[in-house]
Amino acid sequence: MEINNVSLIMTTGPLPLPLFNHSASAGIPYPTDDHIRDVINLNEFLVKEASASYLVEVKGDSMIYAGIEDGDMLVVDCSIGAMNNDIIIASLNGDLTVKRYVVEHGITYLVAENYKYNKIEVRPDDSFEVIGVVLRSIR
Repeated sequence: MEINNVSLIMTTGPLPLPLFNHSASAGIPYPTDDHIRDVINLNEFLVKEASASYLVEVKGDSMIYAGIEDGDMLVVDCSIGAMNNDIIIASLNGDLTVKRYVVEHGITYLVAENYKYNKIEVRPDDSFEVIGVVLRSIR
């Protein structure tokens, strides 16, 4: 899976959207009322640390079983340290990738969420850096 585009998150002001009182039925539709329950600022909802966050467009299918598909935008935070099993943006030998960060018995692996791909062992002589932790995927 490749990283296609990287964009900064603009937080110069709120991005308020209305939140309705009723949820949307995935089964039989029911009528909704016109009452708005609240207004949600998407910047507050999606971004934890705005100055250390950015968006990344995904290219490829290696993370589909984690719900990350080709063309999705990922919200990435560089201020969070990666924990075992986090989904991260990493630089491995100069290439950016999105994978699950796994440490087993002191060995670091980058693991795809698609059985078509093998896990990648990060060797001591590799140039490896965790760029940020993926917080959300937006389709």
